[in-house]
Amino acid sequence: MKQKRIGRRFERLPNVVPVAAMEDEADLVSLIRRIVQEEVHQVIDLTREPIIYSDPYPQTQLLEEMVQGEIEKALAPVSVNPAETQRRPTYAAVTRI
Repeated sequence: MKQKRIGRRFERLPNVVPVAAMEDEADLVSLIRRIVQEEVHQVIDLTREPIIYSDPYPQTQLLEEMVQGEIEKALAPVSVNPAETQRRPTYAAVTRI
């Protein structure tokens, strides 16, 4: 009996590699650390500005904030709904007050 595919075939994005294919990473923490290091190096290479070492380390803080923001976005649950916005009261509701 012939079998026919019901849905379309899944096509992986060109720059995405399945995690199972990465055998050199021992665990998720190592994988995340390596990815963050690569991303930080890319950002530093793009800026091509020398880091000026001063007391507050503004460039370091900026990178730190960027990394924290990206990690928070990546780890945020997909099903979380954005904060509910309060609806404006209707004319009828305002006149009752």
